[in-house]
Amino acid sequence: MRSRSLTLAPEKTEAVFITGRRRHTPINIEVEGVSVQTRSDLKYLGVRIDSGLNYGAHLTAVAAKASKTVAALSRLMPNIGGPRGSKRKLLSSVAHSVMLYSAEIWREALNKERHHNKLKKVQRKIALRIYGTYRNTSVEAVMVVAGIIPIKLQVEERNTIYNRQRYERDIRKGPEKTP
Repeated sequence: MRSRSLTLAPEKTEAVFITGRRRHTPINIEVEGVSVQTRSDLKYLGVRIDSGLNYGAHLTAVAAKASKTVAALSRLMPNIGGPRGSKRKLLSSVAHSVMLYSAEIWREALNKERHHNKLKKVQRKIALRIYGTYRNTSVEAVMVVAGIIPIKLQVEERNTIYNRQRYERDIRKGPEKTP
């Protein structure tokens, strides 16, 4: 790094071993005299990457953050009175944006039921707030009435759009020329 005139902040350095299913013992790495311990996950560009690349830590963090957003919006929107459904739905898009950030990367994690349920619970809270209904209403009914697309379908839609754009970019680039 020094040869490229780059510096590193060793006190901010984190390390994670990507091992798949195997467990590893913690290893101390020394960077410029500062000990860096390995962690089970780290945050890179807003995405929590864990050692198994299963994105469970990311989905837990995202669900908690989106849940806080819904709670904050709930204080603005009482069940009786308050903004109309269209404005409530607009405000709920903030929580969906938080949940869907980088969905193209972690979409495979939704195949596990426990990860899917974390985001589904937050969506239920959103739907209850949009429709202004009570907690005993079924999830499916309140989602239909609120007009919310299930999170799994939203993730698949984002992935389809991403793949289409990538394909079009490759077509525009044309065939690779060999020297």
